[in-house]
Amino acid sequence: MKNLWKLLLVSLAFTSLQTLAADKLKVLYVGQPQAGPPMVITKALAENLTVDWEFVSMKDCAGALEVIDKNENVLFLMSDVTTMTGHRRDEQSLSKAVHVKDVVGTTASSWHMCKVNGAEHEIGRKRFAVGVASILPVEGFVRDLNENNATKAIGVGYKSSAQVAQALLNGDVEWGMVNPGFSEPLMAEGKLVCPYTFIKQGTEMISKDKFMAKEFRMTVPELYSAYLINIKSGDEKIRADVNKAITSDKFAEFLVKTNYINTKVGFDAVDEAEVDRFFKYIDTMLVELYKEDGYDWKKEQTKGKK
Repeated sequence: MKNLWKLLLVSLAFTSLQTLAADKLKVLYVGQPQAGPPMVITKALAENLTVDWEFVSMKDCAGALEVIDKNENVLFLMSDVTTMTGHRRDEQSLSKAVHVKDVVGTTASSWHMCKVNGAEHEIGRKRFAVGVASILPVEGFVRDLNENNATKAIGVGYKSSAQVAQALLNGDVEWGMVNPGFSEPLMAEGKLVCPYTFIKQGTEMISKDKFMAKEFRMTVPELYSAYLINIKSGDEKIRADVNKAITSDKFAEFLVKTNYINTKVGFDAVDEAEVDRFFKYIDTMLVELYKEDGYDWKKEQTKGKK
């Protein structure tokens, strides 16, 4: 009988641990490799949480949707490029899991157009290679630049801005679109110069007068990668903790230091119009740069694509 009680107690303890693990907040990252702004933002936000959480990584939206569906508490970031890629491949999209009441923040990252300090390369009719982080659709941007300006750019895709910066330093490409978080320290060291920026308001190091669309014709003048941050949870403690983390001074400092733009954080700051704006940008990119059908996120929620 004593052994039976011991087995019962062990079983109850194990069940309790399983329950705790199941209730723990899942911080979900979607994509491969684990690099670039989506990963950086997800990690920076998670580091400000006080509730128990665990990191979960899925290579695609189908796997991510399964995690969201099977767990009560999931913090996930949705990127415009992952959404566009899935839409073009007729795959499932995280928009199926988006509910306005659960969107706790939105932000975006953009780029400077850079070259090695001392290089004489110009953006013109002489053929040149431009490195582009894969978070921006390479062929769409390059085709649009060439068609509108009679340039001869050749797009070279990389996994992250860090790789684009390294490709510039290695001499693999003449120009590169590099996030300010990577380009500006290299500018300060005298290794890169960035004559243009895709950030309309500019940054402390690059004036708004250097806005790319002022120098070149672009169908979509403001290019950036946008992110929608969501928390699926009915637990008010978890929701409050996520809201506190994303509105904290520490997270704000991270966003400013790394030059994120178009930021709105906190449940009170994000409404349906803000969520619609995020998806409207996806629609614009698909229609204007890819010449494809547009994107209606509310219809996507009901499609049930394979």
